[in-house]
Amino acid sequence: MRVAIAGYGKSGRSAEKILKCRGVDNIEIYDDYLLNTKKIGEIGSHEFDCVVLSPGIDYRKYPICTKNIISEIDLAYSLVNDPDKIIAITGSNGKSTTTYVLAQIINKLGKKAVDCGNIGKTFADMALENYYDYYIVELSSFQIELLKLFKANRLIVTNISTNHLDRYPTYNEYIEAKLSIVNRINKNGYIVSIEDPILKKYILPYKGKITFIGNKFNSFPELLNNTLNFGNKFYCHIDKFPLFGMHNIYNLTYALLIADDIFDLTGDVSYLIEDLKGLKHRSELIANVNGIKFINDSKSTTIASTEALLSSLGRKCVLILGGKDKGDDFSKLKSAVNSYVQTLIVYGQASEKINKQLGQLLNIPVYICENLKEATIKAYEHASPSNLVIFSPACSSYDAFKNFEERGEYFKTIVRALVDGNN
Repeated sequence: MRVAIAGYGKSGRSAEKILKCRGVDNIEIYDDYLLNTKKIGEIGSHEFDCVVLSPGIDYRKYPICTKNIISEIDLAYSLVNDPDKIIAITGSNGKSTTTYVLAQIINKLGKKAVDCGNIGKTFADMALENYYDYYIVELSSFQIELLKLFKANRLIVTNISTNHLDRYPTYNEYIEAKLSIVNRINKNGYIVSIEDPILKKYILPYKGKITFIGNKFNSFPELLNNTLNFGNKFYCHIDKFPLFGMHNIYNLTYALLIADDIFDLTGDVSYLIEDLKGLKHRSELIANVNGIKFINDSKSTTIASTEALLSSLGRKCVLILGGKDKGDDFSKLKSAVNSYVQTLIVYGQASEKINKQLGQLLNIPVYICENLKEATIKAYEHASPSNLVIFSPACSSYDAFKNFEERGEYFKTIVRALVDGNN
């Protein structure tokens, strides 16, 4: 068997492990960024039994026969081969936090669960460990559109908003790619989603159990007097939930509904939420410099994600936006920025576009910086004691960094230098 791996990042390396475990040793690596490897565009000139395509690569740009394409996610699924062990999570925003929170809750309830997929640890690496009762698999649209084998019994769709217009020609094509995941959920399964007209169009034809969460917690579940009530069945006290912001209460709600479907929750389940941890690079408090708190939200690569964080603050902040433009319209941030931001700092490849689309609509100072270090120092200079400095870029990291993790760690390094007085 002759196999090509297109893209030798985390996903490609994990796929190679599975292939070698299955005795496949005729493997060729194609990567545009590695020395001594062929370019991805050369794959079309060779014959392969299959091509393992990394999700970051748009197959439409290369002469690759789609019937021969397989993904790392499908290779991992072929090892697990049990839809009941798999909980799929997708959405434009909030999917990583929901994945992470749900894995913690299931582990608290006595089963072995792992968060994997788009969140960081690959599904393939976790499947090779052959240890877990449940695989909580976060899926991006890039991963979903490659699926051929994957099945799950449970699905969470957190929301849908404009994203990845640098890859998809239209918003509708992005929606089609993202929500094709519904077709991969078994008919006796369960789907939980926010109540949204677009999502309903794709989810309602599903024949299994569905729960839609309303945009206000005034029916099911009901948020009253700091208590989140799931009918007469179970409840929890939100003041024991350590993640701040209404958007995280939605993420918690999705997780608890899936946990209930598995474990049949009853009564007060506050013990499940009181010491939950949040993700690195997502609303992460990293330092207090002379009374100014710095929040690392590098994982916010979309306008909707940054907007959700701002709306959860309840007070003014200094905001840093910037990075690589993903094709969205930054004017959508006008209301949130005018309401919650006292000074806006923009940087990077998207800075001029942000200033053109958004800056002229604001009644606050806007500063343009060349890079993230300059932007962070400028934000510190314009913040006052008791202020927040929020790094929530609303852009991808690929203008200057390998990924949002590297970008977030670099931001932390700059802030630590400020703490040490070495700016």
